[in-house]
Amino acid sequence: MNYSKHELANVNHVAAVVKDLESSIKVLVEGFGLRVEPISEIKELGIRVSFVEGENILIELIQPFASGPYIEFLEKGQLGFNHMAIEVDDLPSNIRKLEKLGIKTSGTPFAGAKGEIQNLDPSTTSDLRLQLIQLRH
Repeated sequence: MNYSKHELANVNHVAAVVKDLESSIKVLVEGFGLRVEPISEIKELGIRVSFVEGENILIELIQPFASGPYIEFLEKGQLGFNHMAIEVDDLPSNIRKLEKLGIKTSGTPFAGAKGEIQNLDPSTTSDLRLQLIQLRH
């Protein structure tokens, strides 16, 4: 299907449930240069939350701490979301930068539909499933 720009919905943000909010923020800010908003607590929902922002994305990180609509995800181990692909200009250079921060890769780079992809090991990214993608030009 082809849609005109006016038919597309504007995605405001994606959300991920995490065990450790500060660790998740550190991965995204130090590893990828995203900007972070202050952490806030929403007692009514039993969560601590922060937004991190990149050039074309806004991510809500949610850490449940008490009963509410999100604690069930944490209790069942349903953390994060499927994945987020982060565009990079130089895959090997970015992998080296992340390795210096203790972030490991998972498997070897592979060709995806739009470019070369490298999965990152979720155990080193605070359970966030992240990919690096170097687009084909």
